[in-house]
Amino acid sequence: MRSAVLVAIAFAGAGCGNPHLSNLRCATDPCEDTADPFLERLMVDFTDPGAELTGGTLDLFQDDKLVSSIPIDPLLPAQGATKGTLLFDFHVRVASFSDGHRYWLGVMAKGKDTSVQSNRPTMEFVLHVTRNP
Repeated sequence: MRSAVLVAIAFAGAGCGNPHLSNLRCATDPCEDTADPFLERLMVDFTDPGAELTGGTLDLFQDDKLVSSIPIDPLLPAQGATKGTLLFDFHVRVASFSDGHRYWLGVMAKGKDTSVQSNRPTMEFVLHVTRNP
């Protein structure tokens, strides 16, 4: 009887845990859109053991400031997906156009119940200003 109880507890705990994001990266090479250099095409891998992201948002951060929240459902590979890759566009807001300006982009997933939150991976970018001849 004792082993049956331990198995049930281990199985119930297997689906628990907050969503996790990893491997934030450029989805294209170069990362920015050729028509709009401030549109970054990004992707991030996710695991969501409890499928709690459905109905939630992907929050986009620049330099630790929330700049946008987008519905996560259209990004999920399937409704109720527990792992996969999210592909999305990030419109960068740059106040300074100086060569070498650094900024960080980050993402955090939230479930419909906003108390369910993932970690927040970030990625550093450096602005390179070139002049057309």
